[in-house]
This record gives sequence, structure tokens and C-alpha cells, in this order.
Amino acid sequence: YSARNSPIQGTQADMVKEMIVEIGREARRQRLPQRFNFKFLFQVHDEIGYKHNPTDELVEFVPDQPPKLTGNVSGDKVEVEPKVQMVTIPEFINKMMCKVGNRYLSYIKMTAETVTKKTWTK
Repeated sequence: YSARNSPIQGTQADMVKEMIVEIGREARRQRLPQRFNFKFLFQVHDEIGYKHNPTDELVEFVPDQPPKLTGNVSGDKVEVEPKVQMVTIPEFINKMMCKVGNRYLSYIKMTAETVTKKTWTK
């Protein structure tokens, strides 16, 4: 039983590093640092800390998409357009973390807790 958790423990550091990079890349693309003072603060084990101005404004999130289809049964060409979801900043962080985590461990449904507070409380 003790080895069942080893795939998660062995990839956790890689997942967290990639999450920070992916969130930062997408935040810059959407100009979140300029719009909401969005900034990476720290990472401790499996926790990532960000700061941002509280807002009700929504930002874009594009989930991983299945590969584009090149045809269907009738022979027509079909293309799958990425579906953009509009989410709050805490939801954006949560969804980005799960998106990256699911790339590493696709056989486990990843979840993340997102908490917005004025200070770090752990």
C-alpha cells in the first residue's frame, strides 16, 4: 500500500513547477499583472501563493482540448474549436492547476483547493 502514492509524490514537484510557469505565461498573455496587480508570491510544497486585486471581472480559461478531427463518417472535414470559459481569478488558478496536473497523471482526476484571503493562514 505504501507504494500506491509514489507516482503522485514523484511527480508533485514537476507538476507544481509547470503550474507556476503555465499560470504565469497565461497571466501575461491576458495582461493580468497590469489589469489586476496579479503576481506570484511563493510556493511551499504543494501550495502556490498569488496576490491580485479583488475583482468580479472574468478572465479567460481554455481547457485542454482533444486532438482536432480531420474528418467524420460522411467524409466532411470537422475542426474542433477551443472553448473559452470565462472565470474569476481564483477559478482560473484552480483550473490551470488541474489542467497541468491532469497532463502528468491522466488516470487520476485532479482537483485543487483555491482559497482567497488577505493573508496566508497555514
